Amino acid sequence: MTDAGGHRCYVLHSRPYRESSALVELLTAAEGRVQAVARGLRRKGRVTLQPFVEYWGNWQGRGELKTLMNFELAGALRTLTGERLYAGLYLNELTVRLIRPGVPLPSLFQAYVQALDGLAGAGTAIAGALRAYEAAVLDVHGYGLDSLETDAMGRPLENGQAYRWDWTQGWVPVGCGGEFTGAELEAVRSGSFHLPEVERPARRLFRQRLDILLGARPLRSRALFKAYKEKQDATATRSARGKH
Repeated sequence: MTDAGGHRCYVLHSRPYRESSALVELLTAAEGRVQAVARGLRRKGRVTLQPFVEYWGNWQGRGELKTLMNFELAGALRTLTGERLYAGLYLNELTVRLIRPGVPLPSLFQAYVQALDGLAGAGTAIAGALRAYEAAVLDVHGYGLDSLETDAMGRPLENGQAYRWDWTQGWVPVGCGGEFTGAELEAVRSGSFHLPEVERPARRLFRQRLDILLGARPLRSRALFKAYKEKQDATATRSARGKH
């Protein structure tokens, strides 16, 4: 299959369906998020659908649930382990929860690919890759980096001013008790998330906005990562005690 005969896509989530099929969530370059039934996955010689791997795929169907007709590998396998695996699961769950099916979002697809490339690269900071993708997801909802330019009155944000975000008005200047300074928001707007002084306020800001968009149901990937970190910390503590 070539680019003329299929669409670039990634598997965000899959679960068994009937005897040999699966219900899959895809992020595609052409149609955004796609929900599909993948039939006959247990047939001998059939390519296995895995997360974090790019495929060429074809699907059809008039409704929201498509039928995945065929697919094949389009690129090299990415192997994510440890914290990077949990970060990848977070990207996928965030996409499933906050991106509506059937809306072409080529810029989000590219941001997803870049985030996976960052997670697969041992020299890339995990936090920076996550913040960049979160910014792309928020941009789909109208709360991207462009929302950090002006206050509620349309005036440019001032570095020394404190601001509080109001969901109906925008950035409201406050005398004290502000959530962010203009300097912090300017740093986040630069998009240089590999820098700690940019990543820290970006993490606070994006978490605040994402939690509102996600609603009451928490992300399972966050809980899994927290449990993983607690286990790692406990193992490290036992190891340190054993050396004394």
